Amino acid sequence: MEASLLSWNRQTTVVPRHRLGGYLIEITRDRYDDRIGADDVKNILKKATTHQELSEKEIFGLISAINRDEVSEVQIAGFQVALLMKGSSLKEITHLAKAMRENCIPLRPHVQEELMDTCGTGGGLSTFNISTATAVVAAAAGIPIAKHGSRSISSLSGSADVLEALAIGLEPLVEAHTREELGWAGGIGARLVGINNRNILELEKDDGTVSATQLLAEYKPENALLISESSIQTPLEGQAAIRAGADVLLIGTALWQAEDMAASYQAFSRGIGNHR
Repeated sequence: MEASLLSWNRQTTVVPRHRLGGYLIEITRDRYDDRIGADDVKNILKKATTHQELSEKEIFGLISAINRDEVSEVQIAGFQVALLMKGSSLKEITHLAKAMRENCIPLRPHVQEELMDTCGTGGGLSTFNISTATAVVAAAAGIPIAKHGSRSISSLSGSADVLEALAIGLEPLVEAHTREELGWAGGIGARLVGINNRNILELEKDDGTVSATQLLAEYKPENALLISESSIQTPLEGQAAIRAGADVLLIGTALWQAEDMAASYQAFSRGIGNHR
C-alpha cells in the first residue's frame, strides 16, 4: 500500500520512502514560508486546548518557531499538555514527525556500515537509562551507534543528562566475571574495574566468598583500579580480597544488615586498614 501525505501547495519534493508499520509511505516536503507570529501561536494553542485537529501547516509553523526560540517555555509546555489531553491523531503525529525531521540538524558520520539507533521508552519509569547503556555497550562491541535522546522530563534522568555527566569526569565502572571479560575491560581502556564475587548466572545471594577476586585479580588491566564487589561479610574476607590484589572493596549487605552499622563499618575499616 502506498500513500502520499497531504500538502497545502503543489511545490513538493519527494524524499526516499520509509516503511512504517508494514506500509510504504511516500513523504513529501513542502516549500513555504514557515514563519508564524505571536497571534498564530495563540490560535494554534487555542485549537489544541479545545480538542480541534491541527493542520500540517500549523504544526510545521509551530515546530519551526520553537526551533527558532520564538515560543516561550510556558507555551511549549501548554502545547504538549494540550496534545496529551486531546490525544494526537495519526495525521498530527505524521505532521509532527515530518516537522521535527525538517528542523533537525543532519549528522553525517564517516562510517562504512549502517548505523544502529537505540531509542528509549520516553521516560516515565524510574529505571536507569537502558537505551543509553545499550548504546555504550554496543558501541564498545564495535557496532556504529547513532544515539539520540533528551534531558529528563518525566523520568529521573534523560540520555542527554547521562552523556553530559560522563563528559564532566564521572568514570564508569566496568564489571567483570571472567578473565576474558577483564581482557575486554582493558581493551576499552577502563580505569575502574570491578570483580563480582557472586555467580550472577545462578542468582547467587550476597553470602558467598571472595574466591572470584582471588582467582582473577592478577589479570586486572594495567593502570586500572580494581574493586572487589559483593560477598564480603567480614573484615577477614576483606583482607583476603586486598591481599589478592583488590584496591577497593564494595561492601553492601554486611553493613546494611548489621545490628550496629557504625560499629560494623569501623570494624571493617580497622581490619582492612592494617592490610593495605
